[in-house]
Amino acid sequence: MGDDWFRGTEVRSIPLPADMLPLRRVCMVWLLEKKIIHHVLTLGFDTVDIPVRVRFGFEVRDGTFVPGSLSTHTLYNRDLIEQRYPAMDLSSLEASIGKTVEKEIRSHLNSCGFLDENNEDCNDPHSKQ
Repeated sequence: MGDDWFRGTEVRSIPLPADMLPLRRVCMVWLLEKKIIHHVLTLGFDTVDIPVRVRFGFEVRDGTFVPGSLSTHTLYNRDLIEQRYPAMDLSSLEASIGKTVEKEIRSHLNSCGFLDENNEDCNDPHSKQ
């Protein structure tokens, strides 16, 4: 697939009617990012570092993250964890990894200046601090 995914895509400019021309310009961008996040799992007798590949996208409007626009996809070697620790509750592992991923994405958005002080939960458009 590579960088050729956009081939054949046609971009057109649509003229606006004269009565709609004095519009306030809103700058909206959809950003896609990839990161590897390390989830540390402490089992009492062992500490496991689980690398998690995360692909996430979000909308930025006027330089600020749009609450509710975050979309994430995670990938890690679940089969290896299942083999190595067969008694582990995988649903609680999923929840724990989800919390780590959300915390790291929030940290990333803060460091990039996309989150303002009112955005508490990246996925909840009604969330306020």
